[in-house]
Amino acid sequence: EGQEAWRDVLGAVQILDAGPATAGTWRRLEVFYTCLYRALLFPRRLDELTPQGVRHWSPYDGRVHEGPGVTDNGFWDTFRTVYQLLSLTHPQKLGEIIEGWLNAYRAGGWLPKWASPGYRESMVGTFADAVVADAILKDIPGFDHGTAWEAIRKDSFKSSLDPKDTARGKFGLSFYRDLGYIPIDVNIPEACSRTLDFAYADAAVSAAASRLGYNEDAETLRARSQRALSMMFEEETGLMGRRKKDGEFVHVAL
Repeated sequence: EGQEAWRDVLGAVQILDAGPATAGTWRRLEVFYTCLYRALLFPRRLDELTPQGVRHWSPYDGRVHEGPGVTDNGFWDTFRTVYQLLSLTHPQKLGEIIEGWLNAYRAGGWLPKWASPGYRESMVGTFADAVVADAILKDIPGFDHGTAWEAIRKDSFKSSLDPKDTARGKFGLSFYRDLGYIPIDVNIPEACSRTLDFAYADAAVSAAASRLGYNEDAETLRARSQRALSMMFEEETGLMGRRKKDGEFVHVAL
């Protein structure tokens, strides 16, 4: 039964012309489908089919809910790899996964930054925003656009009520919003990476806002993203730098 399930999933991608029937060709096919198998292992599904339909236990509130549930994803690398693959090869499954992340938002109040199985303080950016925004732009079916916009907009403009909470939303958002970047001297780690991650998410959410007709939010986030990149770029080195609250760049000897 497990073999049949995987055959169906992997069979969504067909190689039309793999080359001559040689050992090298078979080896390339083996490598391709092995990599595809590994790419489809995560995020992990938490739901199951019950007599009442698809249901899942949520690690965000400890309750059983209707609809899909997903976990075990950190987004920082998969937003530009696995999710792009799923949008091409398994769009229906991707829609279910997106709805699963929205169920996490409904239960916990925020999209996770690293789900394992609930909120974890591991990631600096909110790349779930990029995943959801990309699905909106590509018209991926199977998830609620209203809740999706609510979730990614909250990540863009709201902060956790707990000032020490790094697992929800953009930790350091007030500095990013007011200065255009995260300073290195305000006790917020990974300042440069955090700023760039925030800017990427802003650009993604801005594009989704334009698609959905929220033009004012789209322009605000687009400008904020562009400002962050300009504030972090140091002409002297040609790199994104480390900047203090007073605007001074700090160099690190290599």
